[in-house]
Amino acid sequence: MNDILHLLQTYNYLLLFPLAIIGGVVTAIVCGFLISLHQFNFLPVMAIILAADTTGDTIFYMIGRWGMKLIEKYGYRIGITKEKIDKATEFFNLHHRKAVYLSKMAMAIGIVGLIAAGCLRVNFWRYLLICLTVTFFRSIILVGIGYFFGNAYHQIEKMLNVYVAWFTVAILLIAAVWLINRLRKKAIK
Repeated sequence: MNDILHLLQTYNYLLLFPLAIIGGVVTAIVCGFLISLHQFNFLPVMAIILAADTTGDTIFYMIGRWGMKLIEKYGYRIGITKEKIDKATEFFNLHHRKAVYLSKMAMAIGIVGLIAAGCLRVNFWRYLLICLTVTFFRSIILVGIGYFFGNAYHQIEKMLNVYVAWFTVAILLIAAVWLINRLRKKAIK
């Protein structure tokens, strides 16, 4: 988070678009924090985040749309069979809105659903409208979280560092006890 914060403070809006495509959630939260510091403005941030997320969604759709031949040819290697494609097609045809909404809400895991929408040739404009709707509301919430709680990340980061340190010590102690017990058992034999 510090890296994104530093990059955005240094390069302002120039890096916002690519960062929002790659790490939209964290970027939106950091932008909210920067808005609270009066380094960014809300409207340009929202416009750039919406454009970046729409670009990413379009790329996933295109991968699915033009990658179906590869999936049909080599999909069996990763467990994608003709029967599974037929079931997914039926589900998307009956519930394409729900499927795209769920895919957008699931974020990283949902990429598969966005690619599947392209594979199954869901109407692109309908797909894009659903994606934009979810992105709009999700981005407002994330920017709001960054705006109101962005400064808390310093305290959260410090707490996490303490917990990670204690967890590491505990793991090392457990490993040492296990190793000592194992060496004792070997010495007894």
